[in-house]
Amino acid sequence: MRGHAAPRVAEVAANITQANQRGRRQTMNDSDGDIREIIFSTLRTTLKRPVELSDQTHIMDDLGLDSVAVMDFVMDLEDRLDVSMPLDRIAEIETLGDLIATLRNLKADASAA
Repeated sequence: MRGHAAPRVAEVAANITQANQRGRRQTMNDSDGDIREIIFSTLRTTLKRPVELSDQTHIMDDLGLDSVAVMDFVMDLEDRLDVSMPLDRIAEIETLGDLIATLRNLKADASAA
């Protein structure tokens, strides 16, 4: 009986951890600073090289991302921030500051709905 309890406890603990992470993502990701940190963190992982990032950083020109890399990056952000970014909005984004503002507005729209 005791041997069966350990896997069940681990499963419950994993479910609680996942729920806490979802809750933290929903509450933490609404401010510009939180969104900025997630964007910068995702970019550092994606680029795998040191890079200076700011709101004025141009996504394609300064970071050298091609359209496929931009789409992969956006999909990562959508997953991390639990939003969906329409293609027409993506086309309007040039800098990381534009991206921060767009994601903030999408999250605000989703919260209001």
